[in-house]
Amino acid sequence: MEKSKMDTSKMLHFKNPDSAFANKQLIDSAKLLKRARSVYEKTDMNFIRTQIKEVVEQNYDLGEVKEVYEIFGGYVNRSFGVICEKDGKRTDYFVRKYKAKFNSEANPDDILYEHNLINYCLEHGLKEAAKVYVSKNGTTMVSLVDQDETGKDLKRYFAVYDYLEGEDRYTWINNENKPEEFRNLGALQARFHNFGREFDPGKLAKAEPKIQYLLPTFVNLFTRLASKDLPDSMFHAFFNSKLPEIVENIKKNQIPDEAFKKMPESPIHSDLHAGNVKWQGDNCTGIFDFDWSKIEVRLFDICFCLVYCTASWRPETDGIIRLDDCRYFLEGYNRQLKELGQLEPLNETEKEHFPTMMAAACQYLINWCTALFFYEDPTLVNDYEALYYLLHITRVMDWIDTHKADLAKVIADV
Repeated sequence: MEKSKMDTSKMLHFKNPDSAFANKQLIDSAKLLKRARSVYEKTDMNFIRTQIKEVVEQNYDLGEVKEVYEIFGGYVNRSFGVICEKDGKRTDYFVRKYKAKFNSEANPDDILYEHNLINYCLEHGLKEAAKVYVSKNGTTMVSLVDQDETGKDLKRYFAVYDYLEGEDRYTWINNENKPEEFRNLGALQARFHNFGREFDPGKLAKAEPKIQYLLPTFVNLFTRLASKDLPDSMFHAFFNSKLPEIVENIKKNQIPDEAFKKMPESPIHSDLHAGNVKWQGDNCTGIFDFDWSKIEVRLFDICFCLVYCTASWRPETDGIIRLDDCRYFLEGYNRQLKELGQLEPLNETEKEHFPTMMAAACQYLINWCTALFFYEDPTLVNDYEALYYLLHITRVMDWIDTHKADLAKVIADV
């Protein structure tokens, strides 16, 4: 074979790599990726600590920030335990950094609504919520501008709360409480409804429609989401396959307007589960994460909590509502209101429509899993994690649909 006449002595030779060389390159790349992640995480920690230190020390009279710890578990906001020192005394605080939502800045009116509700309930008898501190500028939140990955300026909001004592024992998936814990969780929700019952949000009222008007809109919303072009998504494929059943379920679970008029309204938490509660022994010592709170019929809040707290996540029973746990919770709720003697216990109209409201609450959770979680930006969500949630929620939907008589009996006996 004739040799090349090129003078390659001053050229860079691109050799044909063998598998050993390619493997070495892969290992080197993995090390670089790990190093890059480590640098990013440390830089993020330094940035957040500096930011929180500035927020607390410049805007509150709480002393010097000594320690900052991130608290994990939420999907929307970032939360931190902060230790401040003032006059030689160290005090624990909870600091929240509100993330941008729905491709925009967090709504400051929604944040103020949440803060006003919490402080109102505390002033009127609720002991388990964390006070929101007023900053030097006279409001319960502080704003700073930082940038996202594209360099876009985003206004971020911060708030400082008392730190709630107690144990973070459960999550919304790890939801198998003891009977007395369920009774105490029901009693906690009753106290929240009772002490907030006369809260007036004024101009800060949440824009989201009440469930009687919101539920029918899910038909068009879910249909539109299912029409998106996402051919490689397992979540999207399953949602499309389940859509006809979801739509049918929505249409047959409408509660008459006349019934809603007979259901007491109050501020609702709209995200209450055992993971948003602090525990000491069997007792609930704290309640937090009021981001989704609004004025609504209280039965919806009760049912939404029960869908969260009593639906099994075990593989062999996934989606099955634990009826005994429902009863424990409802017993605790009614017993607490009877003891307080202010807000009335569950009335006959609420009991009559309890099974249907359970179905409506399940649809609200489907809305969260789809519109507010996966479809907000599918590129940022793990497809299999989202599918895991949707499989569970639709199994709950199917179980409720075929066990309304059992649910009716549970609440009738309370």
